[in-house]
Amino acid sequence: MKFHQSELLERARKRDLTHPTMKAGLDEGQWIDALARCGRTNPLDRSVAEAAFWVAHHLNMVRNTRDHFKLRNDEEISVKDVIHYHIAAANYAFAQIVEEQIQRRNENRDLLFDSEIKAVTNLTRYGYSASASEVVMTRLDSAKGAIHDAMVNKHNLEGCLKSGSDDASGMDKSSFVDKEVYCSELYHGGAAIWQDVLYGDTFFARHPHGSALVLSKLNDMGVMRAICDFRRDQHAATELLMVKDFADGRVLLFDKRMPKAVIKYEGGASLEFMMLSQANHDLRKVVAHRWAENLVCIEPHLFALLDIKCQNENYSIRDVLLVWFHLTIVAHQFMDRISNRVRSRSLTIRLQ
Repeated sequence: MKFHQSELLERARKRDLTHPTMKAGLDEGQWIDALARCGRTNPLDRSVAEAAFWVAHHLNMVRNTRDHFKLRNDEEISVKDVIHYHIAAANYAFAQIVEEQIQRRNENRDLLFDSEIKAVTNLTRYGYSASASEVVMTRLDSAKGAIHDAMVNKHNLEGCLKSGSDDASGMDKSSFVDKEVYCSELYHGGAAIWQDVLYGDTFFARHPHGSALVLSKLNDMGVMRAICDFRRDQHAATELLMVKDFADGRVLLFDKRMPKAVIKYEGGASLEFMMLSQANHDLRKVVAHRWAENLVCIEPHLFALLDIKCQNENYSIRDVLLVWFHLTIVAHQFMDRISNRVRSRSLTIRLQ
């Protein structure tokens, strides 16, 4: 049985039926009538309809949550703030997962290649285990909808995000940002399920005695997608091992482009230059790995583009990557300082 035999799916793809991701929401009466005309005998039609109703309900709850929790009127927020908050949240999540995976790898130096591909993390909002690469991609992808919403409403952003009342109701900025990031992740999860059903040939069903969802991709297109996902993870794991071997070797000692100095983070807003030879072993190792990424992870056919000068400017794409490299080293020192502070605080609490 193939998914192109579903009449409801064909109509939904042609936009003859409303979608749950539309701003106006799902027209449930339209879907009920369409399902009745199909005869309710095709399990694929029922799967598409059930997915549409569930995703619509899920997204409505997310919208209601956003409408209920608003920013306090005395707080200021801009489109730039929204973009920075969501990208910072995604980058922070990435840094946490990277630190977890590096620690796991240091504890077990004999990890197999399959273990790198199947790496999991429990750094999720509720602590459940999930694919590390999938968590990183989901958190980055979830920022797109929030940024798009902020850009669309940029002329009335505060009117959309603030409570609008004269009293002190509403949330402070930090709590509001955390809520917005959480809602963007929930919204992206529902929208991704609908896209899988609509174009990914996914069979959707709900468990009759619980809240569990069944998403099956055991068909031709699903198998193809599973193979592509595995190949993507395999490619990422291969690059990771190549970077590690390349950085741990002595090849970088002969790289004339490698910086001899890096920016040292002293805490607060204090930054200064430091010769790489004066850095500790851990920081030199991070610098080597980050520099190796520029040599290993960039496809060979793209190297010719790196030296192209930007129009009307005297810098190239390679110069831009160099700036990002130094910012990455500063970010690592900042994260390392926070991690050490948290560990020392937890140790003090245990000793007390």
